[in-house]
Amino acid sequence: MNKQDERLEFLGDKVLGLTMTEWLFELFPSASEADLARRYHHLVSREVLAQVAMNGMLRPARDKLEQQTPRLLANMVEVEIAREYREHGLAAAAKMVKALWRSQWRKSTATAPVDAKTRLQEAAQAMTATVRPQYAITNVEGPEHAPTFEVVVSVGSYRAKGYGPSIKAAEQKAAEALLPHITKTR
Repeated sequence: MNKQDERLEFLGDKVLGLTMTEWLFELFPSASEADLARRYHHLVSREVLAQVAMNGMLRPARDKLEQQTPRLLANMVEVEIAREYREHGLAAAAKMVKALWRSQWRKSTATAPVDAKTRLQEAAQAMTATVRPQYAITNVEGPEHAPTFEVVVSVGSYRAKGYGPSIKAAEQKAAEALLPHITKTR
């Protein structure tokens, strides 16, 4: 990605963030801040942006896109949002975002998604208020452009590993692996 695209990615991220925040605020007038935050973080996650790239925004180049990492796909979506904003303004960019996110939106309107790390945090706090999950990167393998991270999460004497193409993804996998052990003990 060139410097101009990196700048557009930065701008597109902010336009997406404002659009999604306003949309959530309007559609869920009685939702708590925590509920809105969960929905927001899900809808602007790298995984959702990558799905938007594949399903709507960048579909004509789908064969080439399937070879790209979720991170690059997410960046490409943010660049396109910024271009729409720069060419046609915030209202047009917001309209584009809402149209592209409709299918993702339907998945998150029933309940606010709660990811594995959040569920693990809540389970650990239910054990005792002082216990918090501890995450550590224990290994990184693969080429620089497509690394695989190994993360270990610990809660008290319980431990689990997770692997993923990003630290965040590996942490989620580790949390998913540890959750059944923590919830059994409660």
